[in-house]
Amino acid sequence: MNTLPPVLYQGSVKNVRGLANDPSLVFEYSDRYSVFDWGEMPDQITGKGAALNLMGYAFFQYLEKQIGLKHHMLGLVGSGVTNTCEVKNVKVVRPEKMGATYNYQPYQDRLTNALVPLEVIFRLGLAQGNSLSKRFKSNPDLAKQFGLTSVPEEGMMLEKPLIDFSTKLEAGDRYVTYSEAKSLSGMSETEFQKLIAKTTEIALSLKDFHQKMGLELWDGKVEFAFVQGVTQDRDFMLVDSIGIDELRLISEGKSLSKEFLREVYKDTQWYNALNASKEEAHATNGDFKEICKNKYQQIPPNLSNLNKQKAQDLYQAYCNSVYAQMNLPLPFNPELNVKNYEGKYL
Repeated sequence: MNTLPPVLYQGSVKNVRGLANDPSLVFEYSDRYSVFDWGEMPDQITGKGAALNLMGYAFFQYLEKQIGLKHHMLGLVGSGVTNTCEVKNVKVVRPEKMGATYNYQPYQDRLTNALVPLEVIFRLGLAQGNSLSKRFKSNPDLAKQFGLTSVPEEGMMLEKPLIDFSTKLEAGDRYVTYSEAKSLSGMSETEFQKLIAKTTEIALSLKDFHQKMGLELWDGKVEFAFVQGVTQDRDFMLVDSIGIDELRLISEGKSLSKEFLREVYKDTQWYNALNASKEEAHATNGDFKEICKNKYQQIPPNLSNLNKQKAQDLYQAYCNSVYAQMNLPLPFNPELNVKNYEGKYL
C-alpha cells in the first residue's frame, strides 16, 4: 500500500482511512493526544502515534497466540517504525440522539460485523481514584451486580476481574448497569456472558504479561465488534487497539501512564471551567466544549517542554519494553525502556 487512502474519519488521536464500504481500513495513529474527553489538545507528542500502532499490533498477535482471540488486525502498513496498520472494516451504527436520551433500536436487529456500542472495562483491582469506588459509595447495592457480598476496599487488588460497561457512541461516556448494557446493545444473555468471559480472559492474560515486565495492571478498557457465531448467538472480535492509553499500570507504587498529563491539567483554570461546563451541558443538553470556550473563555494550555519530553519518552519506553518481553527487535532508541524511564521520571 504505497499511497494511503483518503481520510474517512478523524478522531482525537487517530485518522481512519478508506471508503465506508471497503472490506478493510487503515488506522493512522497521530501524535495528537486527548484528556478529559476534550478531543485534540494543543500539543503533539513525538513518536506517540508509531508507538501506539506498534504496541497495538504486538498485543493483538500476543492475545491471538495465547488465548486464540479473534481480532481485526490485518497487519502493519509500511516498514520500520510505522504509525499505520490495516484492519477489518466493521460498521459503526451510531444511536440517534432523541432529546436527553439515545435510540438504540437498530441494535435490536442483532447486527453482525458491527461495533458493540459499549466500552468494556476490566478491573483487576480498585486503584486509588477509580470511578467504580466512587459509584459504590453512592450506591452500595451496585456490588450485587458483580456478584460481590460487600464493597471492596479502594486501593486493593480483587480476587477475580470485575467487568464494567460504559456507552461508547454517545456524546460523553456514561456508565451503565449490566441490564442496560445488555438491553441497549441487543445481546442475548448467552452473548452477554460470552462477552464477560472473553474480557476476563483478556484481563488475566494481560495481567500475566505485565507481571513478567515487573508492572502491575489494575484495569483497562477494550472494544469489540459483533461477528457471526457458529450458533444463533453471535461471537465477538476485539477491535480498536490495546496499549498504554487503554491500561492502568503501576510501577513500584507509581502510575505509568498518561495519567500524569491529567494531573498536570488538574492544576489549571481550564480544568475547573471544564468541570463546570460538563455539569451545565448535562443539565441543559448543551455542548460542554462550546460552553467552556465561549462562556468561561477557557481552552487547554500548552504543556511545558519537560512534560512533553516525559510523555514522548513514556510511549517509546513502554513500546520498547513490550517488544523486549516478546523477544522482538526494539523499534525505538534502545536506551528507552520502562526501567530507565522510572529512574528518570518516577
